[in-house]
Amino acid sequence: MDAEAVEIDDAGPGVIAAFRSVWRHRRWRWLAGSTVVSLFGDTMYVVAIIVVLLEGDNGAAWLSAGLLARLLPYVILGPIGGVVADRFDRRLVMVVLSAGRMVLFVALAVLVATDGPTWTLIVLLAISAAAGAFFFPARGAAIPQLVPENDLAAANAAENGLSQLSWFFGPALGALLLAVVSPAFVLAIEAVTFAVEAAMLWQIGALPVPKGAADEDAPGGSLFAQTWDDIREGAGVVFTDRGLRALTLLNGAACIAFGAEQVLYVLVADQKLGLGPEGFGYILTAMGVGGMIAAPLSARAGSSPHAARWLLGSGVLLGVPMIAVALLPVPAVVFGISVIEGAAAVVFDVVALTLLQRGTPEAAMGRVFSLSDAVSTLGQTIGSVGAPALVAVVGLGLSLQLSGALMLVFVAALTPALLYLVARTDAERRRVEGLAAELGRVPALASFEPVDLERLARATTLREVPAGTPVIVAGAEPDDLYVVRSGALEVVPADAVAGAERPPELVAGDLFGEIGLLRGVNRTATVTALRGTELLAIQGSTFQAVAAPGPSAELVLGGMRTRLRRTHPQLLDAVDA
Repeated sequence: MDAEAVEIDDAGPGVIAAFRSVWRHRRWRWLAGSTVVSLFGDTMYVVAIIVVLLEGDNGAAWLSAGLLARLLPYVILGPIGGVVADRFDRRLVMVVLSAGRMVLFVALAVLVATDGPTWTLIVLLAISAAAGAFFFPARGAAIPQLVPENDLAAANAAENGLSQLSWFFGPALGALLLAVVSPAFVLAIEAVTFAVEAAMLWQIGALPVPKGAADEDAPGGSLFAQTWDDIREGAGVVFTDRGLRALTLLNGAACIAFGAEQVLYVLVADQKLGLGPEGFGYILTAMGVGGMIAAPLSARAGSSPHAARWLLGSGVLLGVPMIAVALLPVPAVVFGISVIEGAAAVVFDVVALTLLQRGTPEAAMGRVFSLSDAVSTLGQTIGSVGAPALVAVVGLGLSLQLSGALMLVFVAALTPALLYLVARTDAERRRVEGLAAELGRVPALASFEPVDLERLARATTLREVPAGTPVIVAGAEPDDLYVVRSGALEVVPADAVAGAERPPELVAGDLFGEIGLLRGVNRTATVTALRGTELLAIQGSTFQAVAAPGPSAELVLGGMRTRLRRTHPQLLDAVDA
């Protein structure tokens, strides 16, 4: 952090410093920049689509169909999108999907310009949403690969703030454009934004994914069976952990309340405030103002050791405003409460997202994100569809109170599990912080970025090896990478050429096991503990994913070349190829 940053105390970084620090990470800036471009394009095209769908016969029905076409693919295909995000390079997944959506929106622009059939428009919207169901798990899972733990909440807060800005200005910009150009032209602009997004995402660099436990010993089978197994494994990560399960349920409840609110506040603006249905736009603007004000604060909230208090407090402030609006439907009160609710929504989203990232293994991140998105989208759909029926049965006022009370009930019921999640993730954060610092002092790993050291630390376990015990055996398949913490080990090469040097003993600070992992060959030597030895065992697939993209592994490669030069010079040409 630079000299101008606010100092860090026990409560965490200062509000401005916490929000600003993340911008020093170049690769993340490319991701954030692509988000700005994409979000502004999305908010503009939504206005154009609404205009097109309402122009023809049965406009309201087509508008509902368009909404479902944009939501249901996330519920249905999201889990499969999570599997893809956990199987393939996440940068590549995002680039391909952005390019694909560019083509789709060119087709949409042509379709609208030529007055093509509306049902075709709905189909293309559904295909675009399906691409999004694959894109967003990869994008969400990529963030912890790009920023270290201390900046994770700030990254989420910054992106949430950018989202608030886009929804604040994007629809207005779309409306202004439609005053001078056709909807087809706006859709063509959206196609261009996807092209720019793809180009920016390419600049991030490779984002390979470590194999999960299931991948290491994955049995053969059909693609469907393997995909289903992956989905079940991802769901198991969430539903077998009481903290992640509670977080997913609370997020779902918040989305039900939000979906209902989108309908109920239109009626409030029209029937209670006398502003007409368009008054809902003023309420949304007030929420947007609150969200932008709270974005820097949310970075500190997400980084706080008291994140549970922030999450639960903001959850309460998502429910109470709806009850207050029902009891006091006065414009000044409604707009003031909406500012508070908008601020609470940003804090809630950032803290919940940060906890999800901290509590999820990297290899399952995409599937957990996709499941969370699916639950959120389903919740919003239930709230939006159910609100009119609820109003018809109990009236507007009681519908508002019941929707707000739903959130309060979930907050109360899930508090113990959420406190457990925060305690667990905070303990893991401290463990990772200490291990990352220790790994950073290993000469061969000194060039790795802090975020990469943290990824290695999360995949590290401590092993105590008695004297005379082999750690790796020549000819075996490579599994882990090892760092010597204390003790000494003997290295006996297999198939060493005549006259090759005898490798020195491995002592504290040395690293071994990298040759098999980086070269993709079986172990080239047997390594045995000479006395009681402590090792840090780093999961091999995580090391491969971290070391593959760039120059961080150069010191490791240099050590590998030195070792091969002594024992297996015949392999050097293959290494340097």
